[in-house]
Amino acid sequence: MKKLPPIKNLKRKPKTLQELFRSPKRWIQGRYKDRRNYEDSTCFCLIGGIQLIYKNPNKIENKVAMHLGVMSISYWNDKEYRTIEDIQNLVKELDI
Repeated sequence: MKKLPPIKNLKRKPKTLQELFRSPKRWIQGRYKDRRNYEDSTCFCLIGGIQLIYKNPNKIENKVAMHLGVMSISYWNDKEYRTIEDIQNLVKELDI
């Protein structure tokens, strides 16, 4: 299985969560990112992806939380039954 390059090695950083999570390998559960800093990371949870991509992450986090009707996006992301398809459908529906 081919490993993904860190974000810093991409020709350009993803501009949307839809673009970031196009590859299932870019999604993670249980932590925000898989490395100490964002640019060295290869995969992200929903919150980590929001913080990577958006200049005003609080606005996007609020939009997601309101849509899901949850207080904690991380808790929603980390449910054992959550799938990458759930993430992909959410970010597509919200156009983020």
